[in-house]
Amino acid sequence: MFEGSLSIGGLFVFRFVTGVSVGGVGVGRRGFEVDKYGCCEPAGMKKLIVHGDPGFRKDAVIAVDGEEYVVFGVARQGEWHGPDEPQLWCTVGTEDERETYDRRDYIPMHIDTESVDAEAVEIVES
Repeated sequence: MFEGSLSIGGLFVFRFVTGVSVGGVGVGRRGFEVDKYGCCEPAGMKKLIVHGDPGFRKDAVIAVDGEEYVVFGVARQGEWHGPDEPQLWCTVGTEDERETYDRRDYIPMHIDTESVDAEAVEIVES
């Protein structure tokens, strides 16, 4: 029998058991249980929804409300059947969080989401 734990992005801690033994004989079942979650600080990344197209793409440096962010990923929404203007759904953060994004060491549904107009976004570096 093997017991261990796994931390993903500092948010979840799993305890897992493999090869559970019954009476000293391994039965080969596997399982895990969630001990605790949401116990640590979330990542500083955020999902930024931009209404309109200010003209930036992936790896650009932008400023929103005086804070600079690096754009890790962009998904363009609403060009075909969507609203009158497209929306850019971006994952942004600091350069220090690049490795966290590249390794997917975060949970997308747990990061903060902010919605801004295209006029509120200043492109620092394309």
